Amino acid sequence: MDGNNMTGDDTASAAALAPAATNPAAGAQEVHAVEVAGEHAEPPEFANFEEYYRADAMPLVGFLMKLGAGVHDAPDIAQAVLVEMFRTWERIRSPRRWARDNVTWALYKMPVSAVHENLADVLPDSACSVLLSPEHYAEVAQAAEAVRALLVPLPEQQRLVMAYLMDGFTHREIAQAICTTPAAVAKAAARARMALKDRIYADQQPQEDR
Repeated sequence: MDGNNMTGDDTASAAALAPAATNPAAGAQEVHAVEVAGEHAEPPEFANFEEYYRADAMPLVGFLMKLGAGVHDAPDIAQAVLVEMFRTWERIRSPRRWARDNVTWALYKMPVSAVHENLADVLPDSACSVLLSPEHYAEVAQAAEAVRALLVPLPEQQRLVMAYLMDGFTHREIAQAICTTPAAVAKAAARARMALKDRIYADQQPQEDR
């Protein structure tokens, strides 16, 4: 993928961390449609898809950037997953988690060349007014580049854990998403924070002191 700095070994490792396929979406894109059930009988996070889109479309692109997606690929992958979300909206209980689980799978499993549709193709005309322009998506991706640059050097599991944490998910939710334990998530997060702290400190030192 453009600009994601991943080697073949990195991609294979990351793919192993992505959610296991439980309900592959139909269609040429084969977006992974993971159904996420809420832990408790709570009200829906969002009243409808349009409300979700307004709140989370831009953060979703940022999440992909944290995982290492390039500035051109992140908006395209987000669009593909959002198309599938719109089509299966009534079966999705936790849209923010569903979206992140699925863009993680898509990033490591779905060639960007397989992305053929965008939301303007599937949304009713009455809902198209909420859509962000391609230029807006590109601006979001560019703004997330600094965070991406910090996270990309981390090992894949640490990067994935930090991306979920930075988007407000708990250790338990992350453990469910990446098929591990909360204790393993906490350990990965602690190691990632230490590595980030060391890198930021090193970057702040004068060149001659490095």
